[in-house]
This record gives sequence, C-alpha cells and structure tokens, in this order.
Amino acid sequence: MHRLLAGCLLACCLQMGLGNHRRLNGALDDPEQLDDLLRTYDRRALPSTHLGTPTKVACEIYIRSFGSINPATMDYEVDLYLRQTWQDDRLTSSKRVPTFRS
Repeated sequence: MHRLLAGCLLACCLQMGLGNHRRLNGALDDPEQLDDLLRTYDRRALPSTHLGTPTKVACEIYIRSFGSINPATMDYEVDLYLRQTWQDDRLTSSKRVPTFRS
C-alpha cells in the first residue's frame, strides 16, 4: 500500500514538474537571452551615460554588531552589510519572455 502511494506521489510530482517547463513558440531560452543582452553591453560605461543623466544609487547599511571601542585611539570595530542598488535600462530585453504552461 505504501509503495502504491509513493508511486502515485512520484508520478504526480514528475507530471507537474515536466509540464511546467514547456515553452511556447517564439520565446528565447535563458542562454540565448543573455547572449543577446550582453552582445552590445559595455560594462565600463555608467548605466545612464547614454541618457545624459546621473545614475541614482540607493545605499543601505545594516549594522550587524558594534565591537569594542578604544577611547585613547578612537578605534572601533563594526560588522555591517552594505547594499547598493540601481536601475540599468541597458539590460532590458525587447524579446519575448518565456511563458510556461502546465
């Protein structure tokens, strides 16, 4: 009985997993899309150089711990995370995004 239930569960999982990976015609897969985007991408240029505007960068600092402070030398230790995000419109794609169906 347990083997039958395990077999049915496995068959359902495989059917659902394989069904979700069928692409519709005309869509690019990931490697083709990356090759298409990076063909003309210049990593040395700033994201908004071609627009003539400054790049807006959002910065977030999360302090994880604040260590010992030496009052004589004003030395201290800090563990932190620095997160920077910005929009790079050069990485947008005009190609169709793959649509998956079950």
